[in-house]
Amino acid sequence: MPTPKTTPLEKKQNFTIEVTTPSIPKREVPKHTQRSAWLADQVPIIDKVPKSIDALAHYIFKHTGPAPRPIRPLLFEGGSQYGALNFFTQNLCTAFKLRGHKAESIDLSTAVTGNANKCSAAIKRLDPTLYISMNGIHEALRLANHKTFAQHFKVPSISWFVDHPFIQMSRIYGLDYPEKINAHAVVDGYENVNSRIRQSDSRGFDTPLPMVGMPLFDVMKPFAERSNRLLVPASFTPFAEKYATLSIPKYPLLERLCKDTVEYLIASPNNSADTFFMDGLEALGMDPVKIETRLLTILYVGIHQSAEMYWRENMLKAAKNVPLKLFGRGWEKADFISDKWEVCAPPPMDVLAQWYADAQHVWNIFPLYPKTGHDRIFYATANGANVITEHKDWLGGVYGDTLNYLTQEFDQVEDALNTMIHAPVADRAEQADRGQRFTLSRRTYLSAVVNIEQILERHRLRQDMYSGNMTLNETY
Repeated sequence: MPTPKTTPLEKKQNFTIEVTTPSIPKREVPKHTQRSAWLADQVPIIDKVPKSIDALAHYIFKHTGPAPRPIRPLLFEGGSQYGALNFFTQNLCTAFKLRGHKAESIDLSTAVTGNANKCSAAIKRLDPTLYISMNGIHEALRLANHKTFAQHFKVPSISWFVDHPFIQMSRIYGLDYPEKINAHAVVDGYENVNSRIRQSDSRGFDTPLPMVGMPLFDVMKPFAERSNRLLVPASFTPFAEKYATLSIPKYPLLERLCKDTVEYLIASPNNSADTFFMDGLEALGMDPVKIETRLLTILYVGIHQSAEMYWRENMLKAAKNVPLKLFGRGWEKADFISDKWEVCAPPPMDVLAQWYADAQHVWNIFPLYPKTGHDRIFYATANGANVITEHKDWLGGVYGDTLNYLTQEFDQVEDALNTMIHAPVADRAEQADRGQRFTLSRRTYLSAVVNIEQILERHRLRQDMYSGNMTLNETY
């Protein structure tokens, strides 16, 4: 195991690596301007958990009003681990419909020919005025003229990036996102942005979208009737195995930088690897803009995953006497499973949401990414579970004391968990209720649709979306 380090990297000799993609010149990317809160963030916190999704949609409509204009979004599913992106996209499609829009979702996980036929049929039925997908899935589908459907039909599109590798790489390439943001959207007219991550094209703009969840009112149980076994959603790879994947024989100094960064995160997971890693690249004489995007992404994600596995492994070892329901991939490799734990394979996302609705407590072990979080916080709170997680300034600013913030001192973890899950039921139920009402009021896919309506309307008011004159002069 590496020895944690907190000191900056020393200056090292100049070092360059082979460039396999065209060089893209650096440029200044406008920072997000200060703006009034999203309309969805101005919704008053609901006094009582509603009985149905329709009732919740009515409450949000009451406080935000109708959309500025109807939208006919065509949403694309596919390319998803655990079916997560499909599930998220289906929730988003449902939310569009609940907001009064005519929306349709199609699955791109079949053969290309089948996808093209499905898209063509949907376009004829819907006549879309917006294309939208998670992580830019729809951009992989090209017509014979090599254009996307959005480009060919001259219709705006949104790529809503929800995975942490995209978010982290966006930061590496100079984009500045405010705290409280895990996901962001890239909105285009029919002209394509050549590189989502590098933002090398000026036709398009970035705008933050908040993390969200979705309630399952039909299966939600009263808090006192739920399971008190601590639900822990987490995949696992042994730290030593993950750390070994950072071996880069061809580039020993780059390998050393990666491992130094892991050690830095192990020493203090509340730090961000961004500055440390970028300073290290500079010390090596390496320009990140000239490094192959795929290579840099793999390395950067590997750094975070290695440090994350170190913390996840040790946090769970510290909780060996706490009853857990642990699920995710890779736990067959763990040599520290306690006889007090129930270990399960990862369920489909719709089943997982039902598990949240049947749990008193969900433990989110996600110590890194100080400016981001995880969707499970929002799905768990939306479905009435009490969340235990690491403290982050932005998360405390959003949820305050409606969440339980767990110490990161391993020798204190077991006592802290027991104190939380064995507190009086009435107190835990009241805390879970406050977290749920906040999420339902401001952090569901209904809220996301309200924000998307604003994105499109603000953009429309500034420039004609169909003229191809979309620029990055201002971000919203």
